[in-house]
Amino acid sequence: MTVLLIGFNSITDEKKSQASDEFSIIENSFQFPENNSYFLRHTINIHTDKNTQPISELKIIVPKGLTVKNDITVHKKTGEKIKVKTIIDDQTITLSFPESISPNTELQIDLNAVVISGISNQWLYRIYGKFIGIEPEINLGVARIRTYQ
Repeated sequence: MTVLLIGFNSITDEKKSQASDEFSIIENSFQFPENNSYFLRHTINIHTDKNTQPISELKIIVPKGLTVKNDITVHKKTGEKIKVKTIIDDQTITLSFPESISPNTELQIDLNAVVISGISNQWLYRIYGKFIGIEPEINLGVARIRTYQ
């Protein structure tokens, strides 16, 4: 039996980054189905801050022991699908938005075909964002997916 805990980490367990607070919040992340099927869906929810610049790109670093296939969807909390150009290069997913993501937007990123080849009770995805008019990319935090067997 596998039990799934939804977790959120921003940078580290103990300390949040002030810089990432100003840009977005990784609200939660989870796995479906909860058992160890061959293909899993990992979902990451991000809420962009209302006082920031629009997002042009997100970069997601995939943890070792996982492979993400090119089956990724992004949509707003309202269900509206967002156009995105997806590039997967080894353990890095780059999501480029032809129409930038407005401030105060809640995004759901579904990694629809995740394959587990390693063993872990938690998977940590580090997430970075590129904002219009701001260089360099900003570390937005860590989406943590925990499972227990």
